[in-house]
Amino acid sequence: MDKVFMIGIAGTGMSKLALMLSDLGYEVFGTDVQHNFVVDSLIERGIEVVSSDFVLDKSFNLVVYSSAVPLTDPHLIEARQLGIKTEKRGETLARISRDFRSIVIAGTHGKTTTATMVGASLRRSFKTDLYVGAETHFYDDFSKDAEYFVIESDESDGTFLLFNPEILILTNVDRDHLNLYGGNFSELKTAFAKLLGQSSKRVVSMDDPVASSLSSSFSDTFFYSVSNHSANAFAKNIRFANEGVYFDAFILGGYAKNVFLPALGLKNISNALAAMLVSLLLGESIDKSVEGLAQLHMPSRRLEKKGEVSSIIVFDDHADHPTEVEATLDAIKKHFPMRRIIAIFQPHRYSRMSLLREEVGRPFHLADVVLVTDIFPAFEPPIEGISGESVYNWIKNRNIDKEIFYVKDKNDIAKTVGNVARRSDIVVTLGPGDIGSFSASILDILKEKI
Repeated sequence: MDKVFMIGIAGTGMSKLALMLSDLGYEVFGTDVQHNFVVDSLIERGIEVVSSDFVLDKSFNLVVYSSAVPLTDPHLIEARQLGIKTEKRGETLARISRDFRSIVIAGTHGKTTTATMVGASLRRSFKTDLYVGAETHFYDDFSKDAEYFVIESDESDGTFLLFNPEILILTNVDRDHLNLYGGNFSELKTAFAKLLGQSSKRVVSMDDPVASSLSSSFSDTFFYSVSNHSANAFAKNIRFANEGVYFDAFILGGYAKNVFLPALGLKNISNALAAMLVSLLLGESIDKSVEGLAQLHMPSRRLEKKGEVSSIIVFDDHADHPTEVEATLDAIKKHFPMRRIIAIFQPHRYSRMSLLREEVGRPFHLADVVLVTDIFPAFEPPIEGISGESVYNWIKNRNIDKEIFYVKDKNDIAKTVGNVARRSDIVVTLGPGDIGSFSASILDILKEKI
């Protein structure tokens, strides 16, 4: 049995990989600077999580590390000195994928949800493994005997170019994750074009002009669109309900009426169309695909309902890029058109806010009240002139008619929400950092005040 050591094992993507490697027969050890519920769940699954002073030896065949781990990490140095093979998380995924028929999901936004939908759809007809960089409580089992391997790829560290998918889904291409590409959007587009060329078949969003343009010269390319009827997959008769969306789906000449998707917003209809299109290309019936999507369990922190008090609903969502925030707020607006929206935004990374600046304020016209916290650094050092207060000012300058508050101390978030909330409001926490952990205290104070 191969023995693997994972550095940063408590991260969402790394913990998923740890579970997968364990199920595939590896003996898995790991360490992390944090001890959280993820570590506890890994230990329950038989994975040994050790302290930071654990000493490697030559019994280990492989050391896997996340992109957040510096090359100066003591365990990485130790591995190199011992001659133990080291791989980034994405390198390990790409190597394992070669033993399966792979469906790879790429794009700037929507990868996690789209991959989860593909997995949910295909599992009605095929043994399918699913890897995504988020908590998915119902899709954590992996099998060596799976026919298909559905994988969320990562453009931020370039490892998506290690895949040669049987089918590639390209959701969109946006100006984000540009650090590896020297801040040059053209370089990022070139990388996505290369991945398109490495794929046997391509399923691409016609609604994203960059993705559509990059893929236009490739044969065996299939397009999906929420509303463009010239696409290979499109939707009609869309209805928004509290519990999800209903629509009629037209896929490769087939038709499914009154499809139910337990997810919110137009963007998730788009993601579902991509999943259905892949399923039909692989020979699954449209009815089976619809059944799978109706039983979908969304990944955590994707407009996840955290609770309800006095008709006030509290959601949590990982969105922080303006495109993602706009899609999230638009989804809430479409499903709850008569309700006020209180958006609690935790900016993510100094480098991202430095790049976005005033653009960060673009989507908040869809909210009625906005609370802005300090920046979640994600291990980054501060950048002079970039702070939570500057983000607040950028949002305020673009939304002068909105109620906008700067909440420097995160412990004041719940109290501020309690002061501004009214019955029937929608409250949503936004950001990949730790903002979601404040949902419980928000619900508690709403119980006291409303």
